[in-house]
Amino acid sequence: MRKFNHQATKPAKEIFQFLGLSQRAIAGLTCPASSGKIRSFMPAKNRPKKLSSPQQRDLDTKIQFIEGLVRRDPNYVDALQLLGDHYTQRGRFTEGLEVDERLARLEPKNPLVFYNLACSYSLTGELDRALEALDQALRLGYRDFNWLAKDPDLKKLRANPAFRVLKEKIRRLQPPKP
Repeated sequence: MRKFNHQATKPAKEIFQFLGLSQRAIAGLTCPASSGKIRSFMPAKNRPKKLSSPQQRDLDTKIQFIEGLVRRDPNYVDALQLLGDHYTQRGRFTEGLEVDERLARLEPKNPLVFYNLACSYSLTGELDRALEALDQALRLGYRDFNWLAKDPDLKKLRANPAFRVLKEKIRRLQPPKP
């Protein structure tokens, strides 16, 4: 499940409003990271497994609108984050991966960007690259271990035997339980 910084810029908030997204709609899981509160865009329990035809059309309209914004400003991080999320919701994983790779170049110190990149790599079956991106997210300060353990986008990655090494690193990073 994709995640992004909910403390969006004013233009991004206007986009959220235009797309009919309230603050409540973008509020989700909170995790400590390097730059304050971070929330998921759409928690897995709220993500529809299969979109109805009207929902697909609505999502396609949002995608077209945001693609237009990104064509005019290719470095518009908030729009790119929304676009990547919408591509993933629509099942367009390869396009979501391209967006995440662009975000990783634009935001090389953002742990959420690398978390989302790991999700995209996992969804496209590029598990070695998913491990690298997730390891980078951890090095940059990603610490929502509870979500990482159940995120459906990382299911393939967690099933990979190579994930055990990263799982041990995660265990060492977690605070001791009282």
